[in-house]
Amino acid sequence: MFETTALSLKLMGNSPTELGNLQASLSPSLNFIIEHNKTELMGYAFQIYALFVASSSQNNEIFKDLTGSILQNKDNWNKEMKFLIPSLGQFLISMICKYPTDI
Repeated sequence: MFETTALSLKLMGNSPTELGNLQASLSPSLNFIIEHNKTELMGYAFQIYALFVASSSQNNEIFKDLTGSILQNKDNWNKEMKFLIPSLGQFLISMICKYPTDI
C-alpha cells in the first residue's frame, strides 16, 4: 500500500484535486489502522500521511489532529513503541518542514 501510494503521488504531480481524491480514498482506512491500534500497520499509515503532508498545499484537520495526538501522548515515545518512532518522526518532520507555524 505504501509503495502504491508513493507511486500514485509521484505520477499525479502537483494536482491538488487528485491528491485530495487519493487522500479522501485512503484516509478512512488509515484512520481505522491508527484508531484501532493495528500496530503491524501503523508505521505504514504514518508514512503515508507524511507523504500526504509533503505533497499537500495546505494543512488540514487530519494532519493537525494527528500531530496533536502524537505530541500530547508521551506513551507514543516509550520503548514499547520503538518500532513506531521512526514513522512518527517522519510524519512530524514533514509537518515541521511544511507547516512550521502550525506546530
